[in-house]
Amino acid sequence: MEIEVVTTKRRLTKQLLNQMKQATFDAMKRGDVLGYVLNCVKGCHRAVLVKHAREYFIIYADWQRGTKAVFRRIGKWTQRRDFTTDEELAKWWQAYQEASERAVEQIYI
Repeated sequence: MEIEVVTTKRRLTKQLLNQMKQATFDAMKRGDVLGYVLNCVKGCHRAVLVKHAREYFIIYADWQRGTKAVFRRIGKWTQRRDFTTDEELAKWWQAYQEASERAVEQIYI
């Protein structure tokens, strides 16, 4: 599947993927999931591409759920995203799972 980034009129490349912001909660919940890429984003084996409000975002697909945070391993380092309440964590995790499940088509670059 080929994707053309409409706002820049350029083809999707690894460089563009690495410059994209991580998806916000709203983008994960309401955005259009375009598919996933493998081994294109630094520090992540699988990333999901999302389009929301004329912007493109990525979602790292290797998050793991903890008690008050989600985390992912990057080599010997760990990236962590903390939440103040269990409810906030549950909402984020549900949106993340739904977006990951909607990414069924692989995007080849």
